[in-house]
Amino acid sequence: VIGGGLLGLEAANGLATQIAGVNGAAGAPDSLSLAVDVRSDYRGGNCFGEQASGEAELTTYSLQNGELRCDIVSVTRASGSRVSSARSGGVIAGVIDLQFRYAEWSGTDLRYVDSPAVWAQVTAVEVCLHLASPVNAEVDADITDCAGNTRNLSDRRLHRVYRQVFQLRNIDQR
Repeated sequence: VIGGGLLGLEAANGLATQIAGVNGAAGAPDSLSLAVDVRSDYRGGNCFGEQASGEAELTTYSLQNGELRCDIVSVTRASGSRVSSARSGGVIAGVIDLQFRYAEWSGTDLRYVDSPAVWAQVTAVEVCLHLASPVNAEVDADITDCAGNTRNLSDRRLHRVYRQVFQLRNIDQR
């Protein structure tokens, strides 16, 4: 849906969001892609703090070499042909882990899953970032990591795990 839907500019009028992710195997970091139709009244910014551009934007968040990365592809039609521009960059350094869980409705219950069966039913995303300081902080403490495991990290760096749930609005329900 992401490649052929919004990026193909076939979305109907109005704002629509499409989501897809890759669940890292055996504890490897996850990645997440969001496609947003920005042709209507979209006022959101991208991961670089800029106003979204073009007719649609595909943003992919991933972890590479200890850095949270953001890759953006903007799509516009010019003279009947598709024109894309891309931008990539690091957003946060010192990232140990990046995990996503997806909220979806199962009957009347909201449940969180690592890999949804139907992406169109995802209504929220829980993001977990495990960060560590780059310098020796002379601390040794237990943390609860993104997988929910208590770990004693004795690398003498400050560690912090952040979790936040983001509601997805204007989901394309194809």
